[in-house]
Amino acid sequence: MCTDEKSQVETSEEDAHVVMSTLEVQSEEKKVEGGVYGDLIEMVKVNAKTMQSLYDTGATKAALRQWLEKPEQLIGKFEWCKFQKGMSAKYPLANVEIEGEYFKSLVELMVVPNLVKDMIITPKQYVRPVKAKKARRSTEK
Repeated sequence: MCTDEKSQVETSEEDAHVVMSTLEVQSEEKKVEGGVYGDLIEMVKVNAKTMQSLYDTGATKAALRQWLEKPEQLIGKFEWCKFQKGMSAKYPLANVEIEGEYFKSLVELMVVPNLVKDMIITPKQYVRPVKAKKARRSTEK
């Protein structure tokens, strides 16, 4: 899950407009840092700050961790987000300029508390090139 469900803005059983399906990260930071999901983590620049982002192919809208946005970037609109386990929550929207290795653009995104990374990027921002997997050498004879 991409957020701590206890801190959502509002919850509802209504249909959500946005889907967030980021991988479930528990206390195993190695899974994300350099292990199994390491190739999904990218550095991006938001509001002149460099931060980690998670590329989520299942999400339909980008998200930024709350308090990393500037007040003037909030646009006064909200959008419902539906999570993997069926929970829905309403979050404010902001227009934020994002600069990554392969793209730079103004993105409308959700402002969400407690994301697993500072930002969630989706295929709507850019089609991400496939990173080459490192070949593993077999130590067996």
